[in-house]
Amino acid sequence: YARVSCTPFNAQALEIIKDIKPDAVILSARWMDQRTKNMSSLQDTVDTIRQLGPKVYILGQSPEFTTDIQKIDYITGQYKGSKDGAWSLAFDPSINDLVKKHVQGATFIDPLAYLCEGDTCEYREGKTLLYSDFGHFTREGATRAVRAYLSKLE
Repeated sequence: YARVSCTPFNAQALEIIKDIKPDAVILSARWMDQRTKNMSSLQDTVDTIRQLGPKVYILGQSPEFTTDIQKIDYITGQYKGSKDGAWSLAFDPSINDLVKKHVQGATFIDPLAYLCEGDTCEYREGKTLLYSDFGHFTREGATRAVRAYLSKLE
């Protein structure tokens, strides 16, 4: 709602779906921003897309950290000797339970189930950073995440 570029894109998304007639649509968002909003509109969106024909997949909230993971890595000293780096989430992971309740008829994929253990998530694998900041994937992180999710899509 507060992101300027999202509003026009969202307004024409259904028209794009009507025009290109995809087999599947994947919805992803920063669901934490939606928590105080009316989640029932998400179910309406899923229903509308399904009526247009595509199968609907919902990606739940992905990991986010309190600050840039490179700062976390440096301040904690994890970069010095540990093989991988991990840190706790900056949000309540139950947000994905809330999203899942509002997407009946869609396949829900919980990224935390694939990328985290409890509320702790790897942000670095060896020397490879999986995030470029507090929550945006690097190319390597995105590749790892998508490979994990694909098993759910098959």
